[in-house]
Amino acid sequence: MSKNSLERHASVDAQLRLLAPGKVSEDDKLVEYDALLLDRFLDILQDLHGEDLRETVQECYELSAEYGRKQDLKKLDELGNVLTCLDPGDSIVVASSFSHMLNLANLAEEVQIAHRRRIKLKKGDFADENSAPTESDIEETLKRLVVQLKKSPQEVFDALKNQTVDLVFTAHPTQSIRRSLLQKHARIRNCLAQLNAKDITPDDNQELDEALQREIQAAFRTDEIRRTPPTPQDEMRAGMSYFHETIWKGVPKFLRRVDTALKNIGINERIPYNAPLIQFSSWMGGDRDGNPRVTPEVTRDVCLLARLMAANLYYSQIEDLMFELSMWRCSDELRVRANELHQSSKKDAKHYIEFWKQIPPNEPYRVILGDVRDKLYNTRERSRHLLSSGYSDIPEEAAFTNVEQFLEPLELCYRSLCSCGDRPIADGSLLDFLRQVSTFGLSLVRLDIRQESDRHTDVIDAITRHLGIGSYRDWPEEQRQEWLLSELRGKRPLFGPDLPQTEEVAEVLDTFHVIAELPDDNFGAYIISMATAPSDVLAVELLQRECRVKKPLRVVPLFEKLADLEAAPAALARLFSIDWYRDQINGKQEVMIGYSDSGKDAGRLSAAWQLYKAQEELIKVAKQYGVKLTMFHGRGGTVGRGGGPTHLAILSQPPDTIHGSLRVTVQGEVIEQSFGEEHLCFRTLQRFTVATLEHGMHPPISPKPEWRALMDEMAVVATKEYRSIVFQEPRFVEYFRLVGPSFMVSDNLVFGNNRGMLMRSIFLYDLNTWQRPPRNCLDTGVGIMPLFLSNSHSFDVIRALSDSEIFCDSGTSFKGCYAKYGKLVSFYFLKGKKLVPIPELLPSFQGKETLATKARGGWQLATPELEYGRMNIGSRPSKRKPSGGIESLRAIPWIFAWTQTRFHLPVWLGFGAAFKHIMEKDIRNLHTLQEMYNGWPFFRVTIDLVEMVFAKGDPGIASLYDKLLVSEDLWPFGERLRTNYEETKHLLLQVAGHKDLLEGNPYLKQRLCLRDSYITTLNVCQAYTLKQIRDPSFHVKVRPHLSKEIMDSSKPAAELVKLNPTSEYAPGLEDTLILTMKGIAAGMQNTGVDDADIDMVQQKVTVTGYVDQKKVLKAVRKTGRRAVLWPYPYNVEHQTYTQEYYHQLHPTPVHHLIFNSIPHSYNYYKHGYNDSDMHGHYQKPAYAHIVDERTRSLFSDDNPNACSIM
Repeated sequence: MSKNSLERHASVDAQLRLLAPGKVSEDDKLVEYDALLLDRFLDILQDLHGEDLRETVQECYELSAEYGRKQDLKKLDELGNVLTCLDPGDSIVVASSFSHMLNLANLAEEVQIAHRRRIKLKKGDFADENSAPTESDIEETLKRLVVQLKKSPQEVFDALKNQTVDLVFTAHPTQSIRRSLLQKHARIRNCLAQLNAKDITPDDNQELDEALQREIQAAFRTDEIRRTPPTPQDEMRAGMSYFHETIWKGVPKFLRRVDTALKNIGINERIPYNAPLIQFSSWMGGDRDGNPRVTPEVTRDVCLLARLMAANLYYSQIEDLMFELSMWRCSDELRVRANELHQSSKKDAKHYIEFWKQIPPNEPYRVILGDVRDKLYNTRERSRHLLSSGYSDIPEEAAFTNVEQFLEPLELCYRSLCSCGDRPIADGSLLDFLRQVSTFGLSLVRLDIRQESDRHTDVIDAITRHLGIGSYRDWPEEQRQEWLLSELRGKRPLFGPDLPQTEEVAEVLDTFHVIAELPDDNFGAYIISMATAPSDVLAVELLQRECRVKKPLRVVPLFEKLADLEAAPAALARLFSIDWYRDQINGKQEVMIGYSDSGKDAGRLSAAWQLYKAQEELIKVAKQYGVKLTMFHGRGGTVGRGGGPTHLAILSQPPDTIHGSLRVTVQGEVIEQSFGEEHLCFRTLQRFTVATLEHGMHPPISPKPEWRALMDEMAVVATKEYRSIVFQEPRFVEYFRLVGPSFMVSDNLVFGNNRGMLMRSIFLYDLNTWQRPPRNCLDTGVGIMPLFLSNSHSFDVIRALSDSEIFCDSGTSFKGCYAKYGKLVSFYFLKGKKLVPIPELLPSFQGKETLATKARGGWQLATPELEYGRMNIGSRPSKRKPSGGIESLRAIPWIFAWTQTRFHLPVWLGFGAAFKHIMEKDIRNLHTLQEMYNGWPFFRVTIDLVEMVFAKGDPGIASLYDKLLVSEDLWPFGERLRTNYEETKHLLLQVAGHKDLLEGNPYLKQRLCLRDSYITTLNVCQAYTLKQIRDPSFHVKVRPHLSKEIMDSSKPAAELVKLNPTSEYAPGLEDTLILTMKGIAAGMQNTGVDDADIDMVQQKVTVTGYVDQKKVLKAVRKTGRRAVLWPYPYNVEHQTYTQEYYHQLHPTPVHHLIFNSIPHSYNYYKHGYNDSDMHGHYQKPAYAHIVDERTRSLFSDDNPNACSIM
């Protein structure tokens, strides 16, 4: 970059103001915040690494920005030339710089959103989710239900106190940012917020600015990469840390706000402390589906650790409660108990800091609580002993063994205070403590167990074979059910210690033994993944009985794939028709539906519609048999895995499917954004509570029959289109593996001493195992050559190829396999279409040398990238089966791959074909689609989320990956996909009635604009790094070191690349690659789809998406102004207006108060439209209380971290 150019762009602040679309409103400080953080960061970068490196970073930024403005692909080539010439150390520093700048941009967004909300609250603006995490959101909802929807306060109270929202924490995908960095980011966020406080003094400003620089530098100096994968215990500890930091105190704070809201609608009762309003569960340490690291021992340790954490939290608070309850007046019941305890305890307790001497009898509450403290101490120490050594000399009766024992003395104190006229005291900290005990119990969270259905089939098969009655696996479904029911109704034990057990069978049985051993309050549900039939559920019920589980876990089938969702209602009906089963479930059933795998199986459109229909049918079946059905939503954090704004997601569910009971997963990637700070925790609890209540008391509309017919037809077309490309296109798998980061993981098929090398493209053919993998796993393409084992040389291999079937001996290393079969079989590799024997190949592998490195030397046997696994962001493999194709690839890495390349194929593929088919069939269907978009929350939410993903996509970036990583003969295929992308985007905009993406959301456009240059640089860096990794012939001329730290003789140049000495790649490439992956992941997060803003200068309110119009009115009225509501740009005809005006004067049913169309954006003017309006729409004077009921009072989560695109 020239000197003049550098001078022109020396100020990052100036650059940003050129790039950003300008201030969106008077309180818009996003550009200001972003510039401040980046100026500080670049100063730090220059101090540490010198001016040359800073100039390189700024040059990369400028080239990316120019590409963003002009979409000139030549700028990507120029940027690639700059990046590929960097030496390994400089490359790592530059990648890390852009990754950090993206994180800082995210922090600026969060502070800006919080700032806008504070401003709106001070002005008395909106009281909704879209504009502020206000203290009155729950209150506004309750008032609306009572005043507008004519629900009685008692109805609302009854619904609320009987409602249950169970938030299930999962570890996968684990948050990609290390916890060390998350804590530093929180401090940066706090510093930035305080710097913009109005009452800040000059000294405060200086100290805060120093603290800000310190935290930014500390974050930059912290290694972003996890050097070892987390264990399930690590994941559990990380997840549970949020309970200690925010959730523990957040729950009683939120429930107290619910009490206040109830009081303000005339209910003087508080939510009962034992009301199940908010519950927490976890999969961390219990989810063993495809994760061999989650063993029975791990599950046991996680349960004991959770009990230890819970006891610690209670113990830390009990002395505060003892200080508070110093009263002497009490009930007779409590005094008798206090006297008994005082007489039985004469010793001082020297291991306590406070109240260590014997408490006098004239402080009866403290005597009672002192005994509680003693038992909590014993509970904590007993859990510690059991966790560390498996044995404790503290007797079980000296500790709390169940929550009822814990609650009893606390309830006694509460009753005593109330009876003595001290209810205000009782409703203070004691009530909060009671609510914590009721919510968290002794186990903090209830652990769900998840296991794949085939694993249970293996166990039952081993039992039936041992009994000599045949192979359970070979039985038809009816025979399985008949046998299982006969055993469940009988009492004989099925097996003893002599049962022959494989390692897999023993693991399943040992898990049930752990469940039987530990207290039942440790566990929640037993989830059966890949459930397909009633026998899957009955098998688990039988295994629980056989392993002597005293209080069986509720068994929850998880229906994931499209065919399973279609068959789920019939399977549930069959279960409910069984008398034994209905007696077992006691009128309650839970069913989990999977968003991730259904989307991967059929595409987003078809999966979303089938999930919708499946819920409707499952509810019908449950009602038919008088069973209360709870839907467990296995939503991911990304749009491709079912993610989206919380409130909208719940309110777009079919009517009657929630009905006061909801379970939903909180993915590891979004736990920080949902619970990382106290106000986020409060908002998250509020969102789920309000949406669940509103859905139950005011359900969304059901789709019209013609809408259903159109959706059915579109789903068929979309599925066909999706599967024709993903599963039937012969070279798709090859294209997928080459076009971006591949997803080989670190736990299978290990070669020599090379940690974590999985050869996913290699298949072992063994006639003795006869295990059938996915049928298309041979579609590995050019350069990907499967290896086979065969007893009859090429004959059987060719037969397998012709049948498109391969039988795998999975889980065995090649060295071990050769040692076992080397003298009995022949080894082959596929070169083109020719099978070449290589019996001499495998014995030559020694030490770290792998088949992959041999391949790079000339055979091109496989692409050995472990990119996703190398990120070490989770303990779980990225594939359920190491030998499978796309079908066995987990949804998380599947979505992650396309997000990294900015192509998002799983989200949009199928939509274009469906829209095109429907419109070509009858152009009037376009009007029907627009009507669906305007009137049906489910369809609108689906379309809006896909539109948001298109706004983040960039086919130009995707084409760069093609050019660098894909063979030329595959370029036409990539071009065909990008053409499909553009056509789909165009059709989607037609359906939504938009000219441009996000045309009504200037805030989101601004955020994406600010991020784009950082992400583009990381994309280009990633693409060229993959090129260097995959193509040994790709050579570049490396520039001399730029970093002054690296040039410093006291700091060797290799220092930055020593952190991963086991990498078989060239120095620095792996770290650079992982840094780009993490940076892109941070930049592609979801920033919401809805927004609202009041412009008091032009006297209008612009709303994008769903916002309760009543609240718009109220917000405007609080400013002292008057507002009228009419949708824009809707051409209000005289007849329509007259009808609406008439309906307002003559009360009619709610469904009559509906406009013909709900547009995407509204402008609310003080005096309505006039003839000079730029859109040419004239509006007659209207009344301020006209409300469009079809919005259903939906809110958006205006939170950039509502979910992450990972």
